[in-house]
Amino acid sequence: MTAVSISSRIGIVLACAAFSATAFAQATFVDDSGSLVSDDFLGLGAYASGSFVAPPLSLASDGGLNVNISKFVTDSQSGVTTESNADLFAAVQGSTWPGNFDSPDAVLATYDFSDDALSLEFSDFGGEGVCTFGLEIDSQSSMAGSATFTAQIEAFDSDGVSLGVFTAESDAVGVTRFVGLESPEAMHAVRVSVVAVGSQPIVGTMGLFAVNSPAFAACETEPEEPEVAEVGVDIRPLSSHNLINTCSSLQVPVALLSTEEYDVLDPETGLDWDTVMLEDAPVATIGWFTQYPLCAGLDANGDGMKDLVCLFKQSDIDSLETTDTEASVVAVSWDEQVFEGVDSVNVVHKCPRRWSWWR
Repeated sequence: MTAVSISSRIGIVLACAAFSATAFAQATFVDDSGSLVSDDFLGLGAYASGSFVAPPLSLASDGGLNVNISKFVTDSQSGVTTESNADLFAAVQGSTWPGNFDSPDAVLATYDFSDDALSLEFSDFGGEGVCTFGLEIDSQSSMAGSATFTAQIEAFDSDGVSLGVFTAESDAVGVTRFVGLESPEAMHAVRVSVVAVGSQPIVGTMGLFAVNSPAFAACETEPEEPEVAEVGVDIRPLSSHNLINTCSSLQVPVALLSTEEYDVLDPETGLDWDTVMLEDAPVATIGWFTQYPLCAGLDANGDGMKDLVCLFKQSDIDSLETTDTEASVVAVSWDEQVFEGVDSVNVVHKCPRRWSWWR
């Protein structure tokens, strides 16, 4: 028998560039915004341009996901990273931010003039995490036209375990650097920072950088296989042979049986006649402009309860082989419950002999 699943019957561009990465990385670095697959973004224009705002921040993305923004500082002497509540600076490129973003991008800046490495962390994403994330970053060194800079991006899973850390140098002085990630596992936090400037340190450069609105996409989830309930099936009621000739255009009746617990004809929870299938064959229909399923409510087994009896064209049942001894019937109820039942069959493939006029 050719396998026919219930679900079938009922129903990232990776860019590579010069960068360094940890050996344990599960995420993949994305080098430019055009290669990032995204369908949502976090606008940073919620705060007045030129205003100072105290982290952590909580904003809603364009798609309705809650995103938290936190600030971290890594001590240049001890290397210890701690969360900081020092203000962030909300600005607009070309107005209150003299950097290298496209005007009039809303941006968020660390606004710390120090040599401690600061980072901005975007987290939560509606509690589900994201599988792609990217933004542009601008450094004070690049703004001043004094040096290129190296940006870093790191992602974490729901347990805070790193999914990969990547660094990438800006292409030139006076430009921003795009950093992005794609991951098969949900990223629940993404942290970005500037970790180096030019070939020698410049006072205050490490602590001052800005980012524009990040873009991202939620992870695709596999659809769950529907829970299947059992329904009694009787192929060719009142016959013990259950013969099916897959070469015959004649129809075979199939009964889906009601019980005291379940009425297959109930107008709210009963079976939708249009969804009934015998293996891969749909219910036979009748009608010219509108096709109606050949089904009816009949007492097929003499228990006093009406069952659902439908007709199927035998030659439509392509998945049955002559070695098969069982056939399955699937249907969906009006309240979207999937039902399946099986009955024994005797499958043959006997085609009528065709005579030509000259014989």
